[in-house]
Amino acid sequence: MSNLASSLIGESQTLISIVMPVYNTGRILLDSVRSVVDQQLFAAQPSSYWELLLVDDASTDRATLAALDEARSMSPSVRVLQNNRSKGVAGARNTGVFAARGTWIGFLDSDDLLYTDFLSRQYDAFAHMPHALWRAAHFHLGDENAIAKLVPVSQRSPCLYRRIAGDYTEGRVSMLHRPVDVLLRCGCVGIMTVQVDRGLIQALGGFNETLGCAEDYDLWLRLAKTEDLYVSPIDSGIYRVRSGSLTKSGQPMYYCEDRMLLAAKDDTGFDAFKSDIDTRLRMVYTKFCFHFRQNRQFGEAARFAVKLIRLRPTLTEGWRHLLAAVLRV
Repeated sequence: MSNLASSLIGESQTLISIVMPVYNTGRILLDSVRSVVDQQLFAAQPSSYWELLLVDDASTDRATLAALDEARSMSPSVRVLQNNRSKGVAGARNTGVFAARGTWIGFLDSDDLLYTDFLSRQYDAFAHMPHALWRAAHFHLGDENAIAKLVPVSQRSPCLYRRIAGDYTEGRVSMLHRPVDVLLRCGCVGIMTVQVDRGLIQALGGFNETLGCAEDYDLWLRLAKTEDLYVSPIDSGIYRVRSGSLTKSGQPMYYCEDRMLLAAKDDTGFDAFKSDIDTRLRMVYTKFCFHFRQNRQFGEAARFAVKLIRLRPTLTEGWRHLLAAVLRV
């Protein structure tokens, strides 16, 4: 047992709650469940020491419903919660967040995998840092068969790596002080790597359920207004990119981020970061213009070109995108 885990178990019967939203995932869900059940941190511990909350967001797929039943039998620590109607991934996560019993809340999507030593290594890394209420790490991208692409962090997350390189190479935890600016420039926190104090995330109201995606990024930005982010030099697991997932949904890269960023601009708590927000909005709108032109959705391309012009009227890129959309090229 890690030192931190030993110290916390006396304070709360349940150390950590892992929240997993589920919607028509199929039997691949069981691999994700097993990667939590088999965590070394939980070995030889009572079932009350941890919990995995599977939040079924009104699945209709028989294979998924059967997998949920099978998952219940994998451990007494597995709890299946049901949403009566589909609330989307943010709503499903919130169901878990507000039902959680753990001192800490972590996350895993229903097609991704944690390395079995991740939580043990993560809690050891933070054994003497009880003040670190928001923690993250790194992850590997994997294909449909969960075969990871093993590339260095300096290539996976170059923007973040420039800020943590010294700590990372020395094997130390990095501290990013209220990192709103870092998140706007890097967008660098993978949800499967995060553990956050339960009271902290519940006080923020959890995830924004009006966002169809980017809800995790939105939450990290809101956390970053008041909290420091601590990043360990550890790989958490495999983010599986597969057909049917949002990553392969056909939506443009950074989908929903424009709505999230515009809401942040209206929040006075982000007044000091409006220039950074506009810089990221420029990147998002530009990606949207390219995406919709490539998919011959010229009306949408023109719409976002106009947004780009309004954001930066003196720059030529928005005008070029608008002309290309009008000419349908």
